[in-house]
Amino acid sequence: MNKVNVLVTGAGGIGHGSSILKALLVSRLDFNIIVADANPRLLNTANVEIKELIPIASDLRYMESIITLVKKYSIDCIFTGSEQELMKLTEYKKEIEKYTKIFLNNKNVVDLCKNKILCNNKLDELGFNTPKSISVKYIDDVDKISSFPIVLKPNFDSGASANLYVAKSRDELFFMVTYLLSQKIDIIAQEYMEFNQNEYTVGIDSDLETGEIVGSIAMRKFLEGVSILAMPKDIVISSGVSQGEFKDFSNVKRACEEIAKGIGSTGPLNVQLRVINGKVQPFEINPRFSGTTSARAYTGYNQPEYYIRKYVLNDRDAKTSLNQLTEGYVVKGLDEKFVNYG
Repeated sequence: MNKVNVLVTGAGGIGHGSSILKALLVSRLDFNIIVADANPRLLNTANVEIKELIPIASDLRYMESIITLVKKYSIDCIFTGSEQELMKLTEYKKEIEKYTKIFLNNKNVVDLCKNKILCNNKLDELGFNTPKSISVKYIDDVDKISSFPIVLKPNFDSGASANLYVAKSRDELFFMVTYLLSQKIDIIAQEYMEFNQNEYTVGIDSDLETGEIVGSIAMRKFLEGVSILAMPKDIVISSGVSQGEFKDFSNVKRACEEIAKGIGSTGPLNVQLRVINGKVQPFEINPRFSGTTSARAYTGYNQPEYYIRKYVLNDRDAKTSLNQLTEGYVVKGLDEKFVNYG
């Protein structure tokens, strides 16, 4: 087969789309990579030659633009790199797969994970210790909350810790809930779990048809520098910019594999958790590739490479792409790119 033609959407900036792109760039495979993004400035951060500007996912022209790119570049497979596009492309997966392969989890899992209250309830049913959570739809719902600190975040779509706040008192709670409700945000209030270098992000990959677990990898987070939100010093919350260490962490991985099987995952899944008193306590599940995808690839665990080898190249040894070959840590810095108007 000639070079694999790969389309990565949402590839600009620092989201999980850019992380997928970086993993592809360190792969052993030979690709023609086409990237797409709705933001013309962020698009220029992608380190490839072919860049395409597309409408935002809510635009009526979005799906037409994706199909156009698939035909224009004879795309063999698509990776989606933003939350909004994940939801859109999940709805139209059957239509897209008339033309090419797209690597998404199944719709039931996507729908479950996008609703944090429902997802927490499911995890409780499966026997996992999730933080106590309350749906806050009206200001009077704050009366249900009696312990502090409490984490407030959107029940739907809170990628990169957007609109996430921590209330340490009833006055702060009332103020923050009033603000979030004024923005028409459906809120989940979640008990704060003590931080003691005990937060992990775990990737679990499952067969797209059978759901069989094919690999998992865990990173213990370093919540420092760009990885921590500006919070009171006794409260530590991740900013969504991940850095940390990769070791075996077999107990953590095993628990997250059980989560993936329990919810019926088929494809990439990412679990955020803290370990409290020796027990895994998941607080967020994303049914997609992670912002840590590129960091994982540096250890030898290259998720995008695996899915291409397995489902595009029909490689029987594809699982070797999910072998963690080394232990170590990854740290993140900042860089800039100058774009000349001329």
